[in-house]
Amino acid sequence: MRIWVGTLVLLMSCGAVVSGWDGTPTMRPGEDCLACHSAGGSASARRFTAAGTVFGDVHANHDEGVANANVVITDSAGNTLTLRTNGAGNFYTAEALHFPIQVQVENSQTMKMVDRPASGSCNSCHTVPAEKAPGRLFVP
Repeated sequence: MRIWVGTLVLLMSCGAVVSGWDGTPTMRPGEDCLACHSAGGSASARRFTAAGTVFGDVHANHDEGVANANVVITDSAGNTLTLRTNGAGNFYTAEALHFPIQVQVENSQTMKMVDRPASGSCNSCHTVPAEKAPGRLFVP
């Protein structure tokens, strides 16, 4: 068992994607993080105010997240928070936010969201197939 745990820590520190593994920062890219990481959710002990996954394309597969992109959130009180995506493209915060928020994603280009969402549950709208938003949260 000791070797397995060490391997998991090594994979996480190298930025490897361990998609689907519950309890790691790289878990379940593209899924609605706040479905679990909110009051009443199965991961309510670790609540987030905003979370999601950044991809390189609006139609990307769940395992095609972009590492090291910046997600810049400015809340309605004028507070700005910059989050960096991990090896799976995931980002999250528990910082207090005043909604609605303004969001932009920066990598080699900048993509700014036109609407000001009233929730930090980014992957609840940005899904494949597209349901409420035009596909994945992405930056080329």
